[in-house]
Amino acid sequence: MQDVQRSLWFPVFLSVVVHLFLAVMFLQLRLMGSVFTGEAAKRLPELEKLAEADERRYEEFVADETRFPLRVPPKRAGTPPEPDTGESELPEGAGMERPWEPLRPPLAPLSPEGEEAALRAVERAASRPLLPPPSSPLRAAPVAGEEKPPGLPDRVLKPKLEASDFEAPSPAAELPRPPFAETKPPRAAVPAPPPPALPPLPPLERRRPALPLDDDVDVKLELYRDTLSGETFFRLTLRVREESGLAAFPKDNLFLVDVSNSVKSDEMRAEFRGIMRVVSSLPAGDRYNVALFHMREETAFRDYRGWDPEDRDYLLAFLKRPKRAILTGLAGTIRRMLSRFPGEAGRPLNVYLLTDGLVTAGRTSVKAVTSRYSNVLKPHQSIFCLNAGRPYNPWMLEMIAHLGRGAFGDCPDAAGAEEALVRFVRRWSRPVLVEPEAEYLAPDVSEIYPRRLPNLYRDAPLRLYGKCRKGAVFVLRLRGLGRDGERDIVIRAAMPEPDENLTEIAREWARGRIYMLAERWFAGEADREALSEMRSLSVRYGVGLPFDIERE
Repeated sequence: MQDVQRSLWFPVFLSVVVHLFLAVMFLQLRLMGSVFTGEAAKRLPELEKLAEADERRYEEFVADETRFPLRVPPKRAGTPPEPDTGESELPEGAGMERPWEPLRPPLAPLSPEGEEAALRAVERAASRPLLPPPSSPLRAAPVAGEEKPPGLPDRVLKPKLEASDFEAPSPAAELPRPPFAETKPPRAAVPAPPPPALPPLPPLERRRPALPLDDDVDVKLELYRDTLSGETFFRLTLRVREESGLAAFPKDNLFLVDVSNSVKSDEMRAEFRGIMRVVSSLPAGDRYNVALFHMREETAFRDYRGWDPEDRDYLLAFLKRPKRAILTGLAGTIRRMLSRFPGEAGRPLNVYLLTDGLVTAGRTSVKAVTSRYSNVLKPHQSIFCLNAGRPYNPWMLEMIAHLGRGAFGDCPDAAGAEEALVRFVRRWSRPVLVEPEAEYLAPDVSEIYPRRLPNLYRDAPLRLYGKCRKGAVFVLRLRGLGRDGERDIVIRAAMPEPDENLTEIAREWARGRIYMLAERWFAGEADREALSEMRSLSVRYGVGLPFDIERE
């Protein structure tokens, strides 16, 4: 019991102190309010008397017209004297002014005849412009018979004004006039000219039907049947014919060259020689730019430009490893370059990433690198990856190329890196169908990869992989943009007999499936079941995973 009492004495004491403090503060506020109220009540009659005295002095000051001498306008010659009756017909309060404005002298008392003459003078003065109009070039010369003021040149003479120099005023509401004022008939308003008739709008341009591609593309359909699972896989290959008249698009080329210490000097020099050969033989209408990157980027030009032989010496001096290029930061390089040099809509942009894929600074995982630019990639942009030499990170480069709707190339040694780069770039140098879309009209085909189709190039085939049923009918419609407008092709064919030797069809289908699941996993749209499926496909079809599952 004693412990309980000891534990309660402090809260009780604190509560009493707080209540006493609040009571004292309340009493002080009441006392201060009463003091202020009493002082104001005592001074209220005195303040009222002061206000009444100020008002009387102001009224006397305004009513005393003798403070200001009257100024009578001079008489004109021949004007009879006007009697001054000492009365004024001005309304009451006309001479009163506001206390915050300077006081002006009251008007002089005038006779009725004087008032009428004054009003006429005011009306005549009201029609005069306050400032002379600007001089016109047509009236810059002095008028004949007009005297020139001494000491003034001809260009500052006031032009002679005529009635035609003024425009007719817009009609406005007529102001009330005094009964003794002279009234004039209103001036006729000049009607405004009607607005010019607009030319008729041209008819809406109807969308032209898509041109067929049947005479320009060869189609090949191949099947493979997995004896273990009983599934049938197909491969559809589209290749542009040599005699085709499809025109290639002029495009932009952006070369991103890794100059960090992870790339050997002989590999880098071979890539520089290949770039010089490629840019000096670009197709007509193509433009290019070169950027060296390590932890930051250095570009050769501020924008894309066509090849100029005079740029050869400048490029040879630019293409070398910077002194402080040690580490590789690939996570933000692609995003910054695509944002800085996005290209133009409707004009393909090929980005050639020349690197070993070994990220030595910043975020190094495949997910961290690809997630930085995948959401800013535009339909007309494609990324192609090329490696020269060993070691390298193939999973990083393959995933970058997959997300960029491009391709991946590899050269195992530095000796053939120059020729490999030239062949790799020329293979993708002539796009003839961009932004293609596939529509599968038969329900017997499914799980077709890649989901986002790459462009169709004259020198490289377009391959699609999927599943189908044996004996089904294959129907596909491919549509895209050609140089001369929209193009499409409808492919309808019976399924051929499966070939047991085409095991690469199932392997490439599994690769496309794994990349699709990895892309969804990176975007946070897949769960652990997707990881289990990727492991199963990797083991079953012998396809390497594009990332380390345990690390990601």
